Amino acid sequence: MQNRSGDEEEEGYARWWQAQYSTWQCCGCEAVTFRIDSEDSEDREGYVTFFPQRNANLASRKLYLNIPRTLDHLYTEIIDTFNSDNRLLCAAGLRALLEGVCVNKGITEGPTADGKISKNLEGKINGLKKIIAHSIADKLHGFRFLGNAALHELEQPKRADLALAIEIIEDILNLLYELDYKTDRLYRQVQQKKKPDTPPSPSS
Repeated sequence: MQNRSGDEEEEGYARWWQAQYSTWQCCGCEAVTFRIDSEDSEDREGYVTFFPQRNANLASRKLYLNIPRTLDHLYTEIIDTFNSDNRLLCAAGLRALLEGVCVNKGITEGPTADGKISKNLEGKINGLKKIIAHSIADKLHGFRFLGNAALHELEQPKRADLALAIEIIEDILNLLYELDYKTDRLYRQVQQKKKPDTPPSPSS
């Protein structure tokens, strides 16, 4: 086990960090894992990194059968950036995916907090109230805050926040695309069974 720490200052901005390095070996399969416990002045809760990555810390891509290909491709990239610990890109991708869902569903504008109609993400999220519960749409502004902090302030989000955001966007994708598709499929199947059998043709 080894400990390292340091601090740096640039243009009046000070930052400190510390890390603990350790090597672990499974008593069963004898596989070796390198672990880093990190903490810095911007993330005092700290975070743990494993090499190679452990499946428990990775996000698994969900299979969606009825979402547009462009949105599905972006969703795949989000999972990849999260698993690679590219947190700024992951936050930006989540913001972009939510905006892409709005546009795909025909939500191109909506009211902002001051009551004006806007085509920015704030307006589009509020516009989602046309198709999802108001209480859910109001909470989706967390994606906007997360993405804005990453894009405009280069503030690296916490991994736990990104993991939760991924779960939420997966629920949104399921609600707006898969659930409608599956309920429609069930309805058609049940209706088909309710149709009376066609009577046999009279013999000539």
